[in-house]
Amino acid sequence: MTAIVAIAKGIGIFLLILLALALLALLSVLFVPVRYRAEGEYREGFRAMAEVSWFFHLIRLRASWDGGFSCSLRAAGIPLYSRTETGEGESPPPGENRRETGRPEGESPPGAVPESGEERRERGRTADVGPEPKPDVGPEPDAKPDMKPDAKPDIAPDARQEPPRDPDAAGDGRKGGAGKRRRKPGTFRLFRQKIRRARQRFAEKWKDAERAKERLLQYRDLLCREDSQRALSRAAGEGRRLLSHCLPRSGLIRIAVGTEDPAITGGLLALQGMLYPLICDRIVILPDFETPRLEGTFSLGGRIRACAVCYCLLRVLLNRDCRLLLARLRKKEEARLER
Repeated sequence: MTAIVAIAKGIGIFLLILLALALLALLSVLFVPVRYRAEGEYREGFRAMAEVSWFFHLIRLRASWDGGFSCSLRAAGIPLYSRTETGEGESPPPGENRRETGRPEGESPPGAVPESGEERRERGRTADVGPEPKPDVGPEPDAKPDMKPDAKPDIAPDARQEPPRDPDAAGDGRKGGAGKRRRKPGTFRLFRQKIRRARQRFAEKWKDAERAKERLLQYRDLLCREDSQRALSRAAGEGRRLLSHCLPRSGLIRIAVGTEDPAITGGLLALQGMLYPLICDRIVILPDFETPRLEGTFSLGGRIRACAVCYCLLRVLLNRDCRLLLARLRKKEEARLER
């Protein structure tokens, strides 16, 4: 009996540990935020970096651009995925374009006398033109090939055989109507066929437009109801709340601008002053009245919590008006598919 109680106690402790670990993992997913940040600069070229991490960089996804794209995924510092792409216009690695001799293209064999410029150009012209064709010389007149009595003489390759004539075409010159050609449809008949096909396509498109118009009117009548308006208002409010939660918490853009005309640079500063209530100190313009240039850096960062996303979604899905609107839309779609 004591052994059974000990085994049951061990199983219970093990299950409690598993339950605690599952609860800890669930709370971590819900309340530990997913953080993101991005940095970049533009001077002689554009460089940028973006990173998404979770649980104190336990899982990290990083992507960057510096003349080529690179991406990596790590879990607890262990690389799980890595990809690097070089930019366009790079020369192939050395030794890529080699001939069968094992030497790079254009390299002469060891011990050979280097060619002069005239010899190299003459060799290039000869390679472009190709070898001169040899004249086609027939058999000598004294040479008589052995021919069997039943063999037929060879036909010269230049002698062309006339293609067989069409009996209908050949009968045009004969007397009687046996060799008449088939008359092609006239231009007016072709035009009528094109008009008929165009009318059919237009009728099909018109029917599709009528069905789409009818569907839009049904949806408009459905969304103009009072309960539907309340549902849309609730969904819009939760969407704004979710968007404000996901937007970057910190960000800074610094731009160094210099133009040939100081008036244009002053106009940019005036535009910054007018937009200051909206951009505050997040966008800074550094004027340069002497050197024309355009440089800048940017950085931003934020976080997203799964619990906030789930809270907004639940407030929409548990609302009675929203659930009623979704059910009506589902019925409308099912009825349309049954047709």
